[in-house]
Amino acid sequence: LLKAASAHLAIARGDLDAARSLVSEAVRYGVEGRDMPVVAQTAVATVAYLVATGAAERAAEVLGASDMLRGHPDRSNLDAERLAGELRAALGDEAYAAAYQRGRAWSRVDALTRIDPATASP
Repeated sequence: LLKAASAHLAIARGDLDAARSLVSEAVRYGVEGRDMPVVAQTAVATVAYLVATGAAERAAEVLGASDMLRGHPDRSNLDAERLAGELRAALGDEAYAAAYQRGRAWSRVDALTRIDPATASP
């Protein structure tokens, strides 16, 4: 989770290369630990990275995948809530909902591959 938090800081500084690397490490550590709530939290950092790079639709998919991996939406996660609002504003309610639902429908295997910005295909 420290790598994910560091990625959020790198995004705030505008250092997207560092953010991408940090998010990828965070995802890898979470997957290796087999802790899906931790993986889901790191996926929120992926969402922040994707928003910063202009990939709003993919970010909404990853947010849906994050909630699927956790088992339910985490309304206490202020970053996830903020990002969901930004994505709704960027995509519109219908497009956001469709992308989010696509991500929620991914299998666990697909989600674990697609939430890593270093290995995911757009």
